Amino acid sequence: MDGVHVASDPYADYTRDRGHNTGVTTRGSYKSSYADFVSAFYDHLHKWKSETVFESNLDIIISHPSYQAITQLGDRAVSLLVDELRREPSLLVYMLEDITGERPYAANIQGDIRAMSNHWVLWMEREAA
Repeated sequence: MDGVHVASDPYADYTRDRGHNTGVTTRGSYKSSYADFVSAFYDHLHKWKSETVFESNLDIIISHPSYQAITQLGDRAVSLLVDELRREPSLLVYMLEDITGERPYAANIQGDIRAMSNHWVLWMEREAA
């Protein structure tokens, strides 16, 4: 793949070698965008959900590579995670805890995914105001 460089960081800028059937090769620079970030986020999210949907062991769920990839996105992923919780309460609350180090609910709510999700959404709305 002469002339093609793909960075090890999927969100880094990279150069593409675009060959066309005309035999002419043009080189351009591609700067990753927020749309690329969102696409990668949802690729990981869908993979994580589909591969852990029948798993009950939380340790296995949170050690999944896609879970880890999303948490490594850091603060950039928080708003997308909260949007997901608005649509459907889920174990994404644990990703938010891992990313932010916060737990915006009382200890007696731990394990009640719907309540934990609701607390995250309300807490993030208050933080944004």
